[in-house]
Amino acid sequence: MTAKTREKLSTFFFLSPWLVLFAVFSIYPLVFSVIVSMSRYSGINPHMQFVGIANYVRAFQDEVFLTALKNTFLFVLGTIPFTTAISLFLAIMINDKLLPMREFFQAGFFLPSVISMVVISLIWLYLYSAEGPFNMMMEKVAGPLKSSVNFFKHNGFLSWIILYIITLLILYILDLMVTFDEDTKKNRIAAYFISVATWSAAHISFSFLGWWWILVASIITPLVVIVVDSLSFKEKLRIRSKLLLTFSSVVMWEIMVSLAAWMEKVIVNYNGRISFLARPETALSSIMVMDIWGAIGYYTLLFIAGLRSIPEEVYEAARIDGASRWQMTLRITLPLLKPTLFFIIAINTIRSFQIFTEIFTMTGGGPSHSTETIVHYMYIVGFRRFEMGYASAISYILFGIVMVVTLVQKRFLRSDV
Repeated sequence: MTAKTREKLSTFFFLSPWLVLFAVFSIYPLVFSVIVSMSRYSGINPHMQFVGIANYVRAFQDEVFLTALKNTFLFVLGTIPFTTAISLFLAIMINDKLLPMREFFQAGFFLPSVISMVVISLIWLYLYSAEGPFNMMMEKVAGPLKSSVNFFKHNGFLSWIILYIITLLILYILDLMVTFDEDTKKNRIAAYFISVATWSAAHISFSFLGWWWILVASIITPLVVIVVDSLSFKEKLRIRSKLLLTFSSVVMWEIMVSLAAWMEKVIVNYNGRISFLARPETALSSIMVMDIWGAIGYYTLLFIAGLRSIPEEVYEAARIDGASRWQMTLRITLPLLKPTLFFIIAINTIRSFQIFTEIFTMTGGGPSHSTETIVHYMYIVGFRRFEMGYASAISYILFGIVMVVTLVQKRFLRSDV
């Protein structure tokens, strides 16, 4: 036996305990769950009947699963932007050397992250209850809010202008955070202005077509952006960039319209002290608010770590050149923080897709499945109905969704810093 062979065998020998444990507790469950996902299996009765992809087909014919899928995506889209933005803002403030008692604020914001989510859920369960403080505050402001809603309903054009301005401000702020190309800044801002205006105008003009207006507007909006950019600016955007800017503008506009419609519905339908978790229109959003509050401390700490990894000499050089705090934030802090930003978005996305404890503790998926999520529904199917085959199929559908989203993030959110 050669020395090289003996070295390989000794390496394998010392690794064998870990390899055995990894095979028994990771590889075997993974392979077995794939087999279970294509079988009719209860988990109690050892009998297993192979059904192929029937469980996967069943999932997309299951109305409760489709509702859970929609709620999960709403939860992801409704929490990640706020969690990321608030955490970044807090991290920048806490990292400021002029702030007194920085360690105190840092520990205070991080405290919810070390408390059990079950305990947090029970506390917020009381806050959202009919006799809780949130309902007491809502009862006092319900009258003025309803008057404001009625005013904007009777002044539709004013409502459109306000919503348009808010959408453009959000798009502009996001553009500052993720894009640093000054040469095409005017092009990008123009694309935001034109996309939102054209899309909303197409919505009004072609609304009589029903769902066909979406197809018409999806063709008209990018065409207008492409033509204006081609005729008006010396520095041209690539077609891909124009389409991406148009798509992001349209998505942000639809989010803002949906949010405004939801707020109107909540305010108009408020008729006294009822738990926020007992109303289908407010239950999921209430859990989102709690999740944002509970998560910002952890991501703030990650942002602070990223901020403190930026060399102080870079800021000193910028101060000598006369850069303001705002300029240093835009030109130094945000570009050098991009790796941390993208890491936080990725892990926050994965965590949000796996939301379970809050749903299990606070609502159990109700009322009327308005807070049902994929992982909670998978738990119900597997451990209450004892349909382990169907539950395994749901878990692999979730795995596929998370993998696709992660790959998309890796493709579009990767950092060149």
